[in-house]
Amino acid sequence: SLADRYLNELDVQDGGTYIVMYTAHGKKPPKEFYRNLDRIVAYGLAERHAHGSVICRGRRAAEAVRRIAEHYSLTVRVFKVVEVT
Repeated sequence: SLADRYLNELDVQDGGTYIVMYTAHGKKPPKEFYRNLDRIVAYGLAERHAHGSVICRGRRAAEAVRRIAEHYSLTVRVFKVVEVT
């Protein structure tokens, strides 16, 4: 799967939290996109949140989700979460 390939290719170590937001501009993303996304969720590296957003545990997972979204021609942005205390 693309999810496994991208996770294996990436050698990024960062334990932070990231939010990945994606949009398909009026069309529904293909089922394959969601299957790949669900693999990353199943590994415990991310969780699907509101429509069009994923919370990722670490930059590696966020980068993999970004690459998957781009593979399916979705517009994607990645944000690092900084907790304000």
